[in-house]
Amino acid sequence: MNPSRPRRPRLGETLRNLWGPFLWAALAGSGCGSPGVDEQGNPGEVCVVTLALAQAAGDVASRHQPLVPEDVTITSVGPDRLFPGGRIVLQGTHLGGEEGETPRLRLQGWFQGEGGGVTEVSGELGGVVADAGRRAEFPLSPALLESWGLGGGAGSFDGTALLLVQVGEPLRASEVPCSLHFELVQQLRPTLAGLSLDQDPDQPLDVFPEDSLVLVATDLLLRGEGVVELVIDGDAQRGAGASRPVSYVLPVAADSRRDEGVVGFPASAFGILPGTVQGEAHLRATTGEGQTWESERVPVRLQVLPPVIAALDPPAASRGQWVDVHGRGFLPATARGGTLLRLDGRFQPRGEAASVDLSAYELLPEESVGNGKVRIPFRTETVVLAGQKKSLTGLTATPGVFSGTITPIISWDDQEVVGIPYTDGFQIAPTKQVVYIKYLPGFTISLNSTWGMKNVEREVRQQILSVVNRDYSGINVVFTEERPRDFVEYLVIEVGGLDPNGHDLFGLDNTSGEEGDSPKDVMNLRLQEVIGGKNARAEESGYLAYGGVFLESFRQFSTLLPEPIGLASTRFEDVFEGIAPFLCGQAIEVDEYPDGPRAAEIAEAIRVLGNLIGSTLTHEVGHSLGLSLPYGAPTEFHNLMDLPNAIMDAGSQRPFEERAELDGQGPAVFNAENRAYLEEILPLR
Repeated sequence: MNPSRPRRPRLGETLRNLWGPFLWAALAGSGCGSPGVDEQGNPGEVCVVTLALAQAAGDVASRHQPLVPEDVTITSVGPDRLFPGGRIVLQGTHLGGEEGETPRLRLQGWFQGEGGGVTEVSGELGGVVADAGRRAEFPLSPALLESWGLGGGAGSFDGTALLLVQVGEPLRASEVPCSLHFELVQQLRPTLAGLSLDQDPDQPLDVFPEDSLVLVATDLLLRGEGVVELVIDGDAQRGAGASRPVSYVLPVAADSRRDEGVVGFPASAFGILPGTVQGEAHLRATTGEGQTWESERVPVRLQVLPPVIAALDPPAASRGQWVDVHGRGFLPATARGGTLLRLDGRFQPRGEAASVDLSAYELLPEESVGNGKVRIPFRTETVVLAGQKKSLTGLTATPGVFSGTITPIISWDDQEVVGIPYTDGFQIAPTKQVVYIKYLPGFTISLNSTWGMKNVEREVRQQILSVVNRDYSGINVVFTEERPRDFVEYLVIEVGGLDPNGHDLFGLDNTSGEEGDSPKDVMNLRLQEVIGGKNARAEESGYLAYGGVFLESFRQFSTLLPEPIGLASTRFEDVFEGIAPFLCGQAIEVDEYPDGPRAAEIAEAIRVLGNLIGSTLTHEVGHSLGLSLPYGAPTEFHNLMDLPNAIMDAGSQRPFEERAELDGQGPAVFNAENRAYLEEILPLR
């Protein structure tokens, strides 16, 4: 729309002129306020009402959604052999129905005994639910079998099972059918053919501490039916000691099939010392009723190996990043032991700095996955210089290359095993600032009730992401809408609806660091911060407490509010009047974009709103990185001079058209000084 063309009277403007500000405020459902700390606003009572409504809507949105019958599914039924005291096991989804409810299983069919007799079976079993509703177990007790006329007998059952659960609100019965077949025996007869599917009978079997191996076995008890153990009796020569008689009792787990058992070699039962074990192994199964069944013995030869590193992922990592160390034989951290990595070699920083010798430099994992992966966090380390100034220190302070060995060392009680050194080294990459854009429920509520754009929320978010990526192009900053998994230290910026400070700010960086730190994070020493929530330390220091970007505040750009702010522009109405409900516009319908008659109008609203939010997000992230004037006074946060299209200017100096990128204004950029600083602290290479 041409801004110089006389505009037609708007419904909102007509209402304001006719009925005054009170009716308009009620229709708008919002109060007035300021765009930043430079202009003070006075949010009216209606802001409190809106906040309460938004909170209530958020509560409703976060409530548990009742299940529908289609949510309950059965993917498998087993096992195919049962005994008195065994369990029918279902796997699927929501097998317990609504949370807190217990399922029942109704059986209907025929049982044919070994002698040829046929008995009709009709009855119900009570069940227990496990694995967050993905597993349901139904005990087949001896008393129940007796009541069906099957006590002491053996044979096979063919028929159907009906899973009975309660779903919905209010609760109502739901039935899920499945076919059921099983063989009934009076006792299982466990067999053991080998300790691993990959075992070469002519070679010792390699095992590591905390290994899990798939047994070659049958007729195992399932989880819930009792306990299965692998017993190894023989002689062991482990560590520096002489050969001695041993007896290891190792846990075996079978989930839903009697021929799929996994044996563990926990440090608590098997130890960690490398060496050899030779002897015999057999299975011992003890049911819940106290019956014990054992398998035949088979010969075993084990080679117990020390821990080994296979790879680092990624091979080049930056400050704040997780490094996954893949290998075998690692121990999780417990009070009795764990794993550490010892570095011995030389670190060569980038540039002309001298290399640094590293000897017995230790890295301690903070997470483990089985015995095959540990995770090392490259956390930020700082040191205080001259009694006040902080500086980076430690392994990740400077990009460079480590050459040498990385040796895994495991310990358990008084035992310690030095593993096989890894010789490929690794790199410390330049610091990368990862930014997690966290959209709060209030954002969606505001986008719907105030802006009428809930049905294009995905497109609005895409535009926001496009803006921030463009603004930080050439700087080592990465934005994501998903919580990072590969970084332990990252910045969170919340995007919500109303400004909880009550000042109708567009956005606020409320990060402040540790006690005694300057709010301005010069050199970006603090990778892990949150622009959002309430910062009590900032509040005690005299700053506003709540941070983030606040969508509801951008309506202040409207000239139709009772007391328009200085940055209000008629170009705002040109873009949003036909869509935003608070301007009496028509909210976007589900199927209107991109193929509806208003597609062009909607596309412009998406672009402009995404630009407004994205530019504000860029500005607040810039503050958290130390801008503006990083080397200026600690209380100076914006450019000292107002320049066109300067993104770190104070909010009151940034007109709507520049933020929205209308009429040839914008996009706002970092001025030369600010960009040079960002490229210094966050270089791509």
